[in-house]
Amino acid sequence: MNIRSIAGTAARLAMILLFILALAGCGDDAGDMDAAPDEPEPMPMPEVVPPFDNADGYHKGQSADFSQSVRPTSDGRYGFVLQRSGHVAPGHLLDDNRIYIVDSGLALEAHGDHFDPVTRAPTLLPYQLGHGGREYDEGESGLYNPVHFVSHHGFTAIFYDGINPARSDDPNAVEQEGVAVVYRDSQFDGSTMPPMPIFEMGVDHYSHGAAVAVHNDVHGDDHGLFIVTLAEDGALPNGVATYTKHEHGDHFDNELVQSFADTCPRLHGEAIWGPYVAFGCVANGDARYLDDDGNPLVAEGILVLTAITEDGDVAKSIKYADSFEATVVAYPLAYTSGALAATTRHEVGHDDVIFMARYGPNGQDFLKITEHNIEEGLDAEPEVLTMEWGSDDRHRAFAFEPVDGSGRRLPDGSARRLLIQDQGTDGENYHLDVLELGDEDPTGKGRFVVLTATGDLHIFDLATSDVPATIPGIVGADCPEEDICPSLALAPDFAYVSDPANGKVYEVHLEHAEIERTFDDDLTVPTQVVVLGRFGKEDIDPSHAH
Repeated sequence: MNIRSIAGTAARLAMILLFILALAGCGDDAGDMDAAPDEPEPMPMPEVVPPFDNADGYHKGQSADFSQSVRPTSDGRYGFVLQRSGHVAPGHLLDDNRIYIVDSGLALEAHGDHFDPVTRAPTLLPYQLGHGGREYDEGESGLYNPVHFVSHHGFTAIFYDGINPARSDDPNAVEQEGVAVVYRDSQFDGSTMPPMPIFEMGVDHYSHGAAVAVHNDVHGDDHGLFIVTLAEDGALPNGVATYTKHEHGDHFDNELVQSFADTCPRLHGEAIWGPYVAFGCVANGDARYLDDDGNPLVAEGILVLTAITEDGDVAKSIKYADSFEATVVAYPLAYTSGALAATTRHEVGHDDVIFMARYGPNGQDFLKITEHNIEEGLDAEPEVLTMEWGSDDRHRAFAFEPVDGSGRRLPDGSARRLLIQDQGTDGENYHLDVLELGDEDPTGKGRFVVLTATGDLHIFDLATSDVPATIPGIVGADCPEEDICPSLALAPDFAYVSDPANGKVYEVHLEHAEIERTFDDDLTVPTQVVVLGRFGKEDIDPSHAH
């Protein structure tokens, strides 16, 4: 897939969008406007409300359609609102498979030997990424179903699954390939046009995959190193590979560096911690996924890649990797049959915890994976955090509490903002609310927090792995509508839980295990939540600021 053609198409869409906004501001009906002379008539566009007015402490913008997830960039400045539906019919409204981007306005500016916090009003950027309905008369396929989103050290990687006609509600669906796309986060600052990706690779077929940007210029060659999942037949991936960009005069090709194929049957979920990248591998056999002998694939454990420098040492971070070594951390023998370990999570949590993976019968327990476990590999015996609730009380969400991993005090005034995706009472009319959370200096202990389907919030102290503190029934057990369920976001010392059924968001003090504040002013059906603002997730070095 040609990067420049993607950038050109995105730029045309951005200009159309800006044109509609300009007309809407003058009171015209964008839906009835005529095409400009000598220009092809544009495809129908959704109505878009101009971004973010400021009233009663809220900053609002409206997305065109339902958004399944809201994710932050690694520095906490930007919130990405991911939409996906799988529509591929020619002429379909361009209101699916988009990624809206919110600039929180919270940033750190380098001033010699220190940083100063900068706080501006949040804004909705004037373009979107993705755009599932490309111009079919040009024969281009779109970027469909943005699902896995991985951001770290200033890079954001998005994996678009593509289209599987067998799983699409669209009668005109045809298979579209999965595509990995990577951006520098700095590309989203101060521009009115969609940025050009620094890396892009199609995988030739539909795939529920993932991608990780390792780095772009560790040796100053701007060729970079990128991880993309491997799937031979369009199913769940069965391993990963690393690629670099190889220059050919006026363009770059993606060149295979290392392949770790067949190391992670039915890969699902990824996480990054320091020099390690982990991938969840489904442990139960499934007749749909067979090995060369026709037997159901059963994963031995979690796949972990360790970053290695040119000198053969373990790197401080994956951003200094020259290559990788692969290790499989064994699953406990008690769970080799009928188990699930599909989703890994990470944040800057407690020093002794590297990754947490859903595991156990019905996936209701968690594996606590440490550096020691990674060193032991298949001889490892990772700790299992067994939940005390019944097997029917499924996990709704879980996350690490972020802490300041840099060891340096962050600047006073590092305000936080809570980005809420809010649905109107009519079941549509999604918009974004941004709440100010204040100037608290973040500390955090690296707790592990689980929200269950029964609405209970469980708070683990990762240093002890004791029985968690619990807030029972913080939200109701039922979702108001399908796919509109409570969600969870964490900041240092606090958790935020959305309550769609009652139009509220709760701020929970993690140390006290109690509700500190409730946000309900002007909320209708809050769905996804994410906290924006820097919490020391990355190394802070003024000499390397950009």
